[in-house]
Amino acid sequence: MKKRESLTKCRICPLDLVERQPNPNDRRAFNVVMTEEGRALFDEIFPKHVATISQNLSFISNDEKEQLIVLLKRIGMGAQDLEK
Repeated sequence: MKKRESLTKCRICPLDLVERQPNPNDRRAFNVVMTEEGRALFDEIFPKHVATISQNLSFISNDEKEQLIVLLKRIGMGAQDLEK
């Protein structure tokens, strides 16, 4: 979802996993925060996600993992620039 895109297009909003709250520093903006249901789901899913990633990358060294992180960040930043 683009930063300025409306939450009306958000697919997880109807699931009550996140909610909008007014931004105390900017009346035009709002913050998106996880609901209790969203936090519970995250707490259930995230450890499994971490375990899967760790298992899938167990064959590469820690140095190679660091290199991968740097490259993925560059790719992500490059993709963001393409959206502008």
